[in-house]
Amino acid sequence: MPWLDTNYKLATGHDAAEKYPDYEPCHRLFTQHGVCTVENAGGDIDEVKGRRMIIAAFPFRCEMADGGFVRLVAWEEGSF
Repeated sequence: MPWLDTNYKLATGHDAAEKYPDYEPCHRLFTQHGVCTVENAGGDIDEVKGRRMIIAAFPFRCEMADGGFVRLVAWEEGSF
């Protein structure tokens, strides 16, 4: 988000890259320990909230990245 860096510098007078050299350290920490995360799940997620579901995330091709878009699918065990 190029605008974020510019806005931070305008608001604080500091360079964000110098002040925060480790961008999103939580992502690196999780992936180093084999933990898969899904953020910003939307769509019909409220329809399965609070229920025990099998969840699968089917990624779109995104080379040279530590994250990317997925199609998140949920179903109840035994429904197929």
